[in-house]
Amino acid sequence: MRILSLRFFGAVLLTIHALLSLTPALKSQWSEIYLYNAVPLCAIAVVWKAPRINDLFAQPLIILAFSFWLLGSLVSSIETYFTFNSPMETISNLLYLLFYPCLIMGVTHIIAPRRKFAILEIFDSSIFGLGLSTLGATVILRPLLPHLSLNTLDAFFALIYPICDLILIALTFTTIASQGLSRRSTIFSVGILIFSINDFLFLWLHMQGTYTFGSLIDDGWLLGLLIMAESCWHENLDRADNTSINPIFITISVLLSATLLALIAMRPGYFPVFTLVPAVITLVLAFFRMTIALNEARNIGHERILARTDELTGLPNRRRLISEIEAFELKNGSLLLLDLDGFKPVNDSH
Repeated sequence: MRILSLRFFGAVLLTIHALLSLTPALKSQWSEIYLYNAVPLCAIAVVWKAPRINDLFAQPLIILAFSFWLLGSLVSSIETYFTFNSPMETISNLLYLLFYPCLIMGVTHIIAPRRKFAILEIFDSSIFGLGLSTLGATVILRPLLPHLSLNTLDAFFALIYPICDLILIALTFTTIASQGLSRRSTIFSVGILIFSINDFLFLWLHMQGTYTFGSLIDDGWLLGLLIMAESCWHENLDRADNTSINPIFITISVLLSATLLALIAMRPGYFPVFTLVPAVITLVLAFFRMTIALNEARNIGHERILARTDELTGLPNRRRLISEIEAFELKNGSLLLLDLDGFKPVNDSH
């Protein structure tokens, strides 16, 4: 009963805040700092108490993503009512941006449970998210910058969130397509869609110059977070397929980042300078990922040789014989088997 109350408590707080948004005269520092940020805190508690998640990394990743968003919201709310010398808005935007890598990694774990967490998944998620997000933001940023009454850094943050949302939506539906539809994946994808649509509405209002802090649109993000948190309490397909980001998407991200660097070199000053940093980071991560993959492939090849070789004599064992017989079926010839009588005592003594 107490857990059920916790799941509905966030929805009650969101409803109260939405009603206050319809009556601006009642809104205050209390409602925007404490009441508003209590909703994502409830979402974190709902995920933390969820009993149906059998993946070791699903809850920590989702909680970490929600925590970054909560910290960004707190900094943004406090910065609205108080004056600071530090760049609070930039700090808030960076915290909001950190929400996406954690959620991108968490999507595959919350929808597609697995038994092992590989380091390559971290590199794949980072390359895919950072590469496509940066390139997409760069392509959209250039024509839209004149329409935004913001400086270059603020415009970048305003545009990169919808790009990250597109990647998040694509990854969510790709995971569902490979893993199968379940109640949890359906509810979680609805939360992703609501959260992403709200980002696009936020960008549109910014371009129109009609967005105001504390308006009803701010509650759209809270609704998306609560729905994503609620999905953790519902059943999922009990499959442990080792699904991951398709290598094609990783290749596209690396190629597009390299293309962006080439375009920046050919047209200096055409693209914003800050796009150099994530593009270079994408290529560096791709290099480290390739190094790790080559080492793993080398280790697998070495283990395969050891599995087909006798440790005492260094001669091929029965596994090697079976593999050679399978290859021998495609050739013409005969197979001669010799029985070495009395070989075992000689082998054991020497």
